[in-house]
Amino acid sequence: MPHYPIEEAAPIAIELLEHGRISIRGKMPEFGQWLIENNFISQDTRFCYDLTPSGVRSLRDYMKKNYGENWDSPIESREVQHATFLKNRLTGNLPPQVHHRVAQAVWTGDSKSSAKSHPDKLTVVSCDTLRIRTSEPVVFHFTHWTISAESCIKTMGELILNQRAVDQFTTLETNKTLHIMTIENPGAWDTLPLLPGVLYVYVPGNNQSIATNWLQKVDEFSWSHFGDLDQKGLEIAKQLSRKLNKKLELFIPVWWEEYFDLFNLKLGKPWHESSYRKLSAQYPILKKLQDTQSRMEQEAIVLDREFPASLKQHIEHFQTR
Repeated sequence: MPHYPIEEAAPIAIELLEHGRISIRGKMPEFGQWLIENNFISQDTRFCYDLTPSGVRSLRDYMKKNYGENWDSPIESREVQHATFLKNRLTGNLPPQVHHRVAQAVWTGDSKSSAKSHPDKLTVVSCDTLRIRTSEPVVFHFTHWTISAESCIKTMGELILNQRAVDQFTTLETNKTLHIMTIENPGAWDTLPLLPGVLYVYVPGNNQSIATNWLQKVDEFSWSHFGDLDQKGLEIAKQLSRKLNKKLELFIPVWWEEYFDLFNLKLGKPWHESSYRKLSAQYPILKKLQDTQSRMEQEAIVLDREFPASLKQHIEHFQTR
Protein backbone atom coordinates (compact mmCIF):
# COMPACT_ATOMS: atom_id res chain seq x y z
CA MET A 1 0.00 0.00 0.00
CA PRO A 2 1.54 3.33 -1.04
CA HIS A 3 2.34 6.07 1.46
CA TYR A 4 1.80 9.70 0.54
CA PRO A 5 3.00 12.81 2.41
CA ILE A 6 0.64 13.70 5.25
CA GLU A 7 0.54 17.27 3.90
CA GLU A 8 -1.01 15.94 0.68
CA ALA A 9 -3.23 13.16 2.01
CA ALA A 10 -4.76 14.71 5.15
CA PRO A 11 -6.58 17.72 3.57
CA ILE A 12 -8.16 15.50 0.89
CA ALA A 13 -9.20 12.81 3.39
CA ILE A 14 -10.64 15.32 5.87
CA GLU A 15 -12.71 17.02 3.14
CA LEU A 16 -14.05 13.69 1.86
CA LEU A 17 -14.91 12.27 5.30
CA GLU A 18 -16.58 15.49 6.50
CA HIS A 19 -18.57 16.34 3.34
CA GLY A 20 -18.61 13.13 1.33
CA ARG A 21 -17.23 14.88 -1.72
CA ILE A 22 -14.37 17.09 -2.83
CA SER A 23 -13.81 19.58 -5.65
CA ILE A 24 -10.40 19.40 -7.32
CA ARG A 25 -9.49 21.83 -10.08
CA GLY A 26 -6.25 21.58 -11.97
CA LYS A 27 -3.88 18.65 -11.77
CA MET A 28 -5.11 15.76 -9.64
CA PRO A 29 -2.73 15.02 -6.71
CA GLU A 30 -1.15 11.56 -6.71
CA PHE A 31 -3.11 10.65 -3.58
CA GLY A 32 -6.39 11.63 -5.27
CA GLN A 33 -5.50 9.60 -8.35
CA TRP A 34 -4.81 6.59 -6.13
CA LEU A 35 -8.22 7.02 -4.46
CA ILE A 36 -9.91 6.96 -7.87
CA GLU A 37 -8.00 3.90 -9.05
CA ASN A 38 -8.93 1.98 -5.90
CA ASN A 39 -12.61 2.99 -5.89
CA PHE A 40 -12.41 5.17 -2.79
CA ILE A 41 -13.97 8.02 -4.78
CA SER A 42 -15.85 8.33 -8.07
CA GLN A 43 -16.12 11.31 -10.40
CA ASP A 44 -19.49 13.09 -10.31
CA THR A 45 -18.87 16.15 -12.47
CA ARG A 46 -15.81 17.53 -14.17
CA PHE A 47 -14.26 18.82 -10.95
CA CYS A 48 -16.24 17.02 -8.22
CA TYR A 49 -15.59 13.60 -6.73
CA ASP A 50 -17.85 11.66 -4.35
CA LEU A 51 -16.73 9.28 -1.62
CA THR A 52 -18.02 5.79 -2.42
CA PRO A 53 -19.94 3.78 0.23
CA SER A 54 -17.02 1.35 0.61
CA GLY A 55 -14.55 4.23 0.52
CA VAL A 56 -15.78 5.69 3.82
CA ARG A 57 -14.44 2.85 5.95
CA SER A 58 -11.50 2.09 3.67
CA LEU A 59 -10.28 5.68 3.75
CA ARG A 60 -10.48 5.91 7.55
CA ASP A 61 -8.57 2.62 7.90
CA TYR A 62 -5.92 3.73 5.43
CA MET A 63 -5.34 7.06 7.18
CA LYS A 64 -5.10 5.48 10.65
CA LYS A 65 -2.70 2.81 9.48
CA ASN A 66 -0.39 5.21 7.70
CA TYR A 67 -0.60 8.35 9.84
CA GLY A 68 -1.75 7.29 13.31
CA GLU A 69 -5.04 7.25 15.20
CA ASN A 70 -5.24 11.03 15.44
CA TRP A 71 -4.12 11.78 11.91
CA ASP A 72 -6.92 14.33 11.43
CA SER A 73 -6.19 16.26 14.62
CA PRO A 74 -4.21 19.52 14.34
CA ILE A 75 -2.34 18.55 17.51
CA GLU A 76 -1.27 15.17 16.18
CA SER A 77 2.44 15.04 16.86
CA ARG A 78 4.96 14.78 14.10
CA GLU A 79 6.58 12.00 16.13
CA VAL A 80 3.54 9.74 15.76
CA GLN A 81 3.39 10.35 12.03
CA HIS A 82 7.13 9.76 11.85
CA ALA A 83 6.91 6.48 13.75
CA THR A 84 3.99 5.26 11.66
CA PHE A 85 5.82 6.09 8.46
CA LEU A 86 8.95 4.25 9.60
CA LYS A 87 6.91 1.23 10.63
CA ASN A 88 5.77 0.90 7.05
CA ARG A 89 9.07 1.73 5.40
CA LEU A 90 11.89 0.18 7.41
CA THR A 91 13.20 -3.32 6.89
CA GLY A 92 11.81 -5.91 9.28
CA ASN A 93 15.21 -6.92 10.67
CA LEU A 94 17.35 -3.92 11.50
CA PRO A 95 21.12 -4.50 11.67
CA PRO A 96 22.47 -5.00 15.21
CA GLN A 97 24.57 -1.85 14.93
CA VAL A 98 23.84 1.38 13.08
CA HIS A 99 26.04 4.43 12.67
CA HIS A 100 24.82 7.27 14.88
CA ARG A 101 24.43 9.67 11.95
CA VAL A 102 22.13 7.19 10.19
CA ALA A 103 20.14 6.64 13.40
CA GLN A 104 19.70 10.38 13.93
CA ALA A 105 18.66 10.97 10.32
CA VAL A 106 16.10 8.14 10.40
CA TRP A 107 14.58 8.67 13.85
CA THR A 108 14.86 12.46 14.24
CA GLY A 109 15.02 13.63 10.63
CA ASP A 110 18.37 15.36 11.23
CA SER A 111 21.68 13.49 11.14
CA LYS A 112 23.32 16.15 13.32
CA SER A 113 20.60 16.21 15.98
CA SER A 114 21.64 15.48 19.56
CA ALA A 115 18.20 14.17 20.57
CA LYS A 116 17.88 10.44 21.24
CA SER A 117 14.85 8.82 19.67
CA HIS A 118 16.08 5.55 18.18
CA PRO A 119 14.86 2.22 19.64
CA ASP A 120 16.60 1.18 22.87
CA LYS A 121 17.45 -2.24 21.45
CA LEU A 122 19.44 -0.65 18.63
CA THR A 123 23.19 -0.28 19.21
CA VAL A 124 24.45 3.01 17.81
CA VAL A 125 28.12 3.36 16.88
CA SER A 126 30.38 6.14 15.63
CA CYS A 127 33.45 6.46 13.42
CA ASP A 128 35.69 7.20 16.41
CA THR A 129 38.94 5.26 16.57
CA LEU A 130 41.27 4.28 19.39
CA ARG A 131 44.94 4.82 18.50
CA ILE A 132 47.64 3.02 20.48
CA ARG A 133 51.44 2.83 20.37
CA THR A 134 53.65 0.59 22.49
CA SER A 135 56.84 -1.45 22.29
CA GLU A 136 55.44 -4.10 24.62
CA PRO A 137 54.28 -7.47 23.18
CA VAL A 138 50.71 -7.06 24.40
CA VAL A 139 47.76 -9.02 23.05
CA PHE A 140 44.27 -7.59 22.81
CA HIS A 141 41.50 -10.10 23.46
CA PHE A 142 38.02 -9.58 22.05
CA THR A 143 34.82 -11.61 22.17
CA HIS A 144 35.75 -13.83 19.23
CA TRP A 145 39.32 -12.95 18.25
CA THR A 146 42.71 -11.60 19.38
CA ILE A 147 45.11 -9.00 18.00
CA SER A 148 48.86 -8.84 18.56
CA ALA A 149 49.78 -5.20 19.04
CA GLU A 150 53.42 -5.97 18.25
CA SER A 151 52.78 -7.16 14.70
CA CYS A 152 50.37 -4.29 13.93
CA ILE A 153 52.72 -1.61 15.23
CA LYS A 154 55.71 -3.06 13.36
CA THR A 155 53.68 -2.87 10.15
CA MET A 156 51.67 0.34 10.56
CA GLY A 157 53.35 2.19 13.42
CA GLU A 158 50.22 2.02 15.56
CA LEU A 159 47.24 -0.12 16.49
CA ILE A 160 43.88 1.32 15.46
CA LEU A 161 40.58 0.01 16.85
CA ASN A 162 37.14 1.25 15.88
CA GLN A 163 34.21 1.43 18.25
CA ARG A 164 32.87 -1.98 17.26
CA ALA A 165 36.18 -3.54 18.30
CA VAL A 166 36.36 -1.57 21.55
CA ASP A 167 32.81 -2.65 22.43
CA GLN A 168 33.92 -6.29 22.11
CA PHE A 169 37.25 -5.86 23.93
CA THR A 170 37.59 -8.15 26.95
CA THR A 171 41.16 -8.24 28.29
CA LEU A 172 44.67 -6.94 27.70
CA GLU A 173 47.26 -9.70 27.94
CA THR A 174 50.69 -8.52 29.09
CA ASN A 175 53.57 -9.93 31.11
CA LYS A 176 53.83 -6.87 33.36
CA THR A 177 51.75 -4.04 34.75
CA LEU A 178 51.85 -1.34 32.11
CA HIS A 179 52.01 2.39 32.54
CA ILE A 180 49.45 3.99 30.24
CA MET A 181 50.04 7.56 29.18
CA THR A 182 47.24 9.51 27.52
CA ILE A 183 48.36 12.13 25.01
CA GLU A 184 46.28 15.16 24.04
CA ASN A 185 47.59 15.97 20.56
CA PRO A 186 48.38 13.68 17.60
CA GLY A 187 51.73 15.30 16.81
CA ALA A 188 53.13 14.61 20.27
CA TRP A 189 51.52 11.16 20.42
CA ASP A 190 53.11 10.17 17.10
CA THR A 191 56.56 11.49 18.03
CA LEU A 192 57.01 10.09 21.55
CA PRO A 193 59.79 7.47 21.71
CA LEU A 194 58.60 3.92 22.37
CA LEU A 195 60.03 3.02 25.77
CA PRO A 196 59.73 -0.23 27.74
CA GLY A 197 56.70 -0.62 29.96
CA VAL A 198 54.55 2.17 28.53
CA LEU A 199 51.53 2.26 26.26
CA TYR A 200 50.53 5.56 24.63
CA VAL A 201 46.86 6.32 23.98
CA TYR A 202 45.80 9.26 21.85
CA VAL A 203 42.95 11.11 23.58
CA PRO A 204 41.74 14.13 21.59
CA GLY A 205 40.36 16.88 23.76
CA ASN A 206 37.09 17.18 21.89
CA ASN A 207 36.21 13.47 22.17
CA GLN A 208 37.52 11.26 24.94
CA SER A 209 34.71 8.70 24.92
CA ILE A 210 36.25 5.80 22.98
CA ALA A 211 39.56 6.06 24.86
CA THR A 212 37.93 6.19 28.29
CA ASN A 213 35.57 3.37 27.31
CA TRP A 214 38.55 1.16 26.52
CA LEU A 215 40.65 2.25 29.52
CA GLN A 216 37.79 1.45 31.89
CA LYS A 217 37.94 -2.15 30.63
CA VAL A 218 41.67 -2.59 31.29
CA ASP A 219 42.15 -4.37 34.60
CA GLU A 220 45.33 -2.94 36.11
CA PHE A 221 47.62 -0.11 35.05
CA SER A 222 49.23 3.08 36.28
CA TRP A 223 48.33 6.28 34.47
CA SER A 224 49.53 9.77 33.71
CA HIS A 225 48.67 12.44 31.15
CA PHE A 226 50.80 14.53 28.81
CA GLY A 227 49.04 17.52 27.32
CA ASP A 228 49.21 21.22 26.61
CA LEU A 229 49.81 23.61 29.48
CA ASP A 230 46.58 25.53 29.25
CA GLN A 231 43.12 25.33 30.77
CA LYS A 232 41.80 22.97 28.10
CA GLY A 233 44.74 20.61 28.55
CA LEU A 234 44.32 20.56 32.32
CA GLU A 235 40.57 20.04 32.06
CA ILE A 236 41.13 17.03 29.79
CA ALA A 237 43.48 15.57 32.40
CA LYS A 238 41.04 16.24 35.24
CA GLN A 239 38.17 14.63 33.34
CA LEU A 240 40.25 11.54 32.60
CA SER A 241 41.26 11.33 36.25
CA ARG A 242 37.61 11.33 37.31
CA LYS A 243 36.45 8.86 34.66
CA LEU A 244 39.30 6.43 35.33
CA ASN A 245 39.17 6.90 39.09
CA LYS A 246 42.92 7.54 39.11
CA LYS A 247 45.03 10.15 40.87
CA LEU A 248 45.79 13.05 38.55
CA GLU A 249 49.42 12.73 37.42
CA LEU A 250 50.90 15.01 34.76
CA PHE A 251 54.10 14.62 32.77
CA ILE A 252 55.69 18.07 33.04
CA PRO A 253 59.50 17.92 32.83
CA VAL A 254 61.17 20.48 35.12
CA TRP A 255 63.13 21.92 32.20
CA TRP A 256 59.91 22.76 30.28
CA GLU A 257 60.03 26.15 32.01
CA GLU A 258 63.22 26.94 30.06
CA TYR A 259 61.03 27.16 26.95
CA PHE A 260 58.83 29.84 28.48
CA ASP A 261 60.47 33.01 27.14
CA LEU A 262 60.49 31.90 23.49
CA PHE A 263 57.54 29.53 23.31
CA ASN A 264 54.75 30.94 25.48
CA LEU A 265 51.55 31.85 23.65
CA LYS A 266 48.94 34.37 24.71
CA LEU A 267 45.55 33.16 25.88
CA GLY A 268 42.22 33.88 24.28
CA LYS A 269 40.49 33.57 27.66
CA PRO A 270 42.04 34.33 31.06
CA TRP A 271 43.02 31.56 33.47
CA HIS A 272 40.59 30.63 36.23
CA GLU A 273 43.34 30.43 38.82
CA SER A 274 41.12 29.18 41.64
CA SER A 275 40.48 25.95 39.73
CA TYR A 276 44.16 25.03 39.53
CA ARG A 277 45.69 26.07 42.87
CA LYS A 278 46.72 22.53 43.86
CA LEU A 279 48.24 21.80 40.47
CA SER A 280 50.05 25.15 40.44
CA ALA A 281 51.62 24.33 43.80
CA GLN A 282 52.79 20.97 42.44
CA TYR A 283 53.97 22.30 39.05
CA PRO A 284 55.43 25.84 39.35
CA ILE A 285 55.34 26.43 35.58
CA LEU A 286 51.55 26.51 35.77
CA LYS A 287 51.67 29.41 38.23
CA LYS A 288 53.99 31.29 35.87
CA LEU A 289 51.61 30.73 32.97
CA GLN A 290 48.68 31.93 35.04
CA ASP A 291 50.52 35.04 36.20
CA THR A 292 51.39 35.97 32.61
CA GLN A 293 48.07 34.83 31.12
CA SER A 294 49.83 32.55 28.66
CA ARG A 295 49.98 28.91 27.60
CA MET A 296 52.42 26.40 26.10
CA GLU A 297 52.01 23.56 23.62
CA GLN A 298 53.30 20.06 24.28
CA GLU A 299 54.60 19.58 20.72
CA ALA A 300 57.28 22.23 21.27
CA ILE A 301 59.31 20.05 23.65
CA VAL A 302 59.11 16.51 22.22
CA LEU A 303 62.34 16.88 20.20
CA ASP A 304 64.36 18.24 23.12
CA ARG A 305 67.51 16.20 23.78
CA GLU A 306 66.47 15.74 27.41
CA PHE A 307 62.98 14.54 26.56
CA PRO A 308 63.64 10.75 26.26
CA ALA A 309 65.51 10.61 29.57
CA SER A 310 62.85 12.63 31.37
CA LEU A 311 60.09 10.45 29.94
CA LYS A 312 61.97 7.29 30.94
CA GLN A 313 62.41 8.61 34.48
CA HIS A 314 58.72 9.52 34.65
CA ILE A 315 57.64 6.01 33.60
CA GLU A 316 60.09 4.29 35.96
CA HIS A 317 58.69 6.36 38.82
CA PHE A 318 55.39 4.46 38.47
CA GLN A 319 57.04 1.08 37.94
CA THR A 320 58.99 1.27 41.21
CA ARG A 321 56.03 2.17 43.39
